[in-house]
Amino acid sequence: MPVRVLILEPFPGQRWRSITRYADGLEASLHLAGLHVVRAFAPWWNPPAILQGIRRRWWRALAVRSVTSGEFDIVHIADHALAHHAGRFKGRARVVVTVHDVLAKTMPGYFRRPLGPLKRTFLRHPLGRLGDAELLLAPSSFSREAVLHEWPSVDPSRALVVPNPVDPAFQPMERRQAESALREFHIRLPERPRVLSVGHDGTYKNLHALLEAMQWPGLGHACLVRAGTRLDPRRFPAVRLLAAEGRLVELGPVPDQVLVPLYAASDVLAQPSLAEGFGYPVLEAMQMRLPVVSSDGGALPEVAGSAAVIVSLAVPDFSATFARAIAALLEDAHLADRLREAGAARAAAFSTEAVGRHLLQAYRSMA
Repeated sequence: MPVRVLILEPFPGQRWRSITRYADGLEASLHLAGLHVVRAFAPWWNPPAILQGIRRRWWRALAVRSVTSGEFDIVHIADHALAHHAGRFKGRARVVVTVHDVLAKTMPGYFRRPLGPLKRTFLRHPLGRLGDAELLLAPSSFSREAVLHEWPSVDPSRALVVPNPVDPAFQPMERRQAESALREFHIRLPERPRVLSVGHDGTYKNLHALLEAMQWPGLGHACLVRAGTRLDPRRFPAVRLLAAEGRLVELGPVPDQVLVPLYAASDVLAQPSLAEGFGYPVLEAMQMRLPVVSSDGGALPEVAGSAAVIVSLAVPDFSATFARAIAALLEDAHLADRLREAGAARAAAFSTEAVGRHLLQAYRSMA
């Protein structure tokens, strides 16, 4: 009989997109590894989520109740913000928690005011229950080391690195095909070099630096394409200038049917984050053969390897250096082609098949 795994994830509509991406990839990887997988939902530790959980009686879901009768070998909690549920399953199945990062605990400004302190307080409870898990998985060595630093009582043998899988839906396509697909969603990008930025507008994403970079004279011919949270001009004054020059395309959050051709229709992905526990856009761009310029924040150089241009956050003028790196890729076709090939090769290490093998090895470590 195959190993039976219950994936516990946040309720739809409450989870960050990266958590959805992870849960989908986790399911696909485990299926390919020959395991039996079922998914269920549970609430985060905050009043709105708890109330939703009570209304939905999440603990009465068939899959959740089946753990008590021994129908699952492993409960894999897909988000460390749900770790407070680990105790419910402890002793009934082996409990695994994925700790994506601890930036909420270590990164100043991770949560914006006025609710930032409150959100950090709510997160304290689930993080305090990580010890109820038999195994902690981190998507990068950066995140694993942060866990061991913040919780010295964690046995290092119980904290393993298993990278996040890349969604196989992100497959290269010709630019003409990509632009045709975007037109079906009424999206027409400017006929100028396109610098793509993907994600929300959190402080640690360092978007102020990217907007400064886009004002560098050497990038005056390029436009910034944003997929994710729209940038508020009150927080990002440079938005008005780029928009007035016709060099900003704000698409807001987009589904994968748009994101895939958006990668294919762009010239460079820009990821200037101060830190990341992993960095899905970098991985997705590499699989799409889109050249990447990234900071060395957190796990980004670990994910990209030598398949991206990495700019150190410690350089005296990060924004100008980052801008020059983008310009070099836009101007040097040979460099761009080399990174396309290197990125595709690098992304293969994060396939669902490869990650499935890592997961099996991690699960077996609990035997």
